[in-house]
Amino acid sequence: MNAPRHASALRGLLLCCLTACRVLTGEEPGAEPAEGNPNGADNGGPCVGGADCKSGKCESATCVVNPDAPQLGACGAAAGQPACVAPGKPDVTATDGIKNGDETDVDCGGVVAPVCAVGKSCKAASDCATTVCGSDSKCAAPSPTDGVKNGDETDVDCGGRSAPKCATDKACSAHSDCGSDACSYARKCIAVKSCTEHHGGDTCGAGEVDAGHESCCTTIPGSPVDKYSITAGRFRQFVERTKGDLRGYVSANPPHWWDASWNQFLPTQLDSGGDAPDYVGVYQELGPVVHGTAGGSNEGCYVNGYGARTYRLPDAVNTRMGDQQYYSQDVLDEKPLNCVTAYMVAAFCAWDGGRMPTKGEWDEAWGGSKYPWGAGPAPAGWPVAYDSDATGITPTPATGDVKRANYNYNYWTPTVKVARDYSLYLAPPGRFPDGASPSGHQDMAGSVFNFQTLSGTQVAWSKSGSWQGHEIPYGDNALVTNAFHKYWATGGRCAR
Repeated sequence: MNAPRHASALRGLLLCCLTACRVLTGEEPGAEPAEGNPNGADNGGPCVGGADCKSGKCESATCVVNPDAPQLGACGAAAGQPACVAPGKPDVTATDGIKNGDETDVDCGGVVAPVCAVGKSCKAASDCATTVCGSDSKCAAPSPTDGVKNGDETDVDCGGRSAPKCATDKACSAHSDCGSDACSYARKCIAVKSCTEHHGGDTCGAGEVDAGHESCCTTIPGSPVDKYSITAGRFRQFVERTKGDLRGYVSANPPHWWDASWNQFLPTQLDSGGDAPDYVGVYQELGPVVHGTAGGSNEGCYVNGYGARTYRLPDAVNTRMGDQQYYSQDVLDEKPLNCVTAYMVAAFCAWDGGRMPTKGEWDEAWGGSKYPWGAGPAPAGWPVAYDSDATGITPTPATGDVKRANYNYNYWTPTVKVARDYSLYLAPPGRFPDGASPSGHQDMAGSVFNFQTLSGTQVAWSKSGSWQGHEIPYGDNALVTNAFHKYWATGGRCAR
């Protein structure tokens, strides 16, 4: 019975709303609503003029979008609300304190507003700062099982402070992100921590182009002996990550095969300054200095006396020692480590997850023939240490093959020798693929003698030969009198 009164009130309210909307847009009552007619036709509908269209724009008897017109909608009835709000197109800002537009929570989510914090409502992962929209439609905190890279993770559900360590080939930003403790220069977890840098880390193999190279820590399936000799760059990682305290590392982390009596022959710091006892400084151990004796097993590390050292020392340290190195660290890091004691090689292998190989393991990797590659041909080099490539000169022996081993000065990197630095004759591991053993091991003949079977103060060389021209095979079991001797033709490789 009150229907007439209610209908009259509703008509009054609608009239009020329409009048208010027109006032807000500056339109006089009765004029055509330039902003559009909320009761007009939708876009695409028929029209005579703009007043027939919701958009307020009529072209060719059809309602069209009017980009210049304000958005228009129904009037708000509650006190304090805007007089007009466009239906479906509110005036949205990400700071208005209202959940509007396509926001999934107040001032967050959707296409325009910022992503939502943990606990806020969401519809999709893109609504959330953590990129995780939970089953309860709330943004969830990062979790190492959510299948998303979030929080401080370096890859999906691994790395950072809270998630588990990452497996190999996963992204990382620090060694601690990786289960192997090895984050490479390419920011990927790799299997062996000494090969994290480029030069000497993944520069082993045939040719001089990186595309043909592989990790210098490559192993051979079925053999405990590494494919390549230790590079100077790999050993540098050991020195840098222990801050020169090789003795401290091995003392705190001795493997089961380690003899504690060897500790006294390991450095405790980078640079002893030359006044400390022998074995204290890394630079002194790897520099031109020798320990007590001279002779065939302790020579060739003084470059200016003609020598070869592949571990690059700072120029100021070399100068203080009265010596000089003429090639860059990048060049030298790719070469096999030399001028190093057997104790330091053993410590390196312990740090790198391996050990020094036994003579039996070495001989097995060598194979059953005279040379790793078979009964012949013999390796060949040059009669003298030419300063640059000696192609065209008759090799020694004339019937030999200069591509089988780094032997008798038959390799140059850089291409021309500088001063008396013979380091250029040492080839980076793997540059003589024709000399591989049956199992695929590289540089077992030539290059540097690899230490084996360290025992007390003695260490073995077996077979091999060297870049300098020692006969290949040199001997079945030659013993170095003292394992702390250094020589420009000795280095090492690890077994695992």
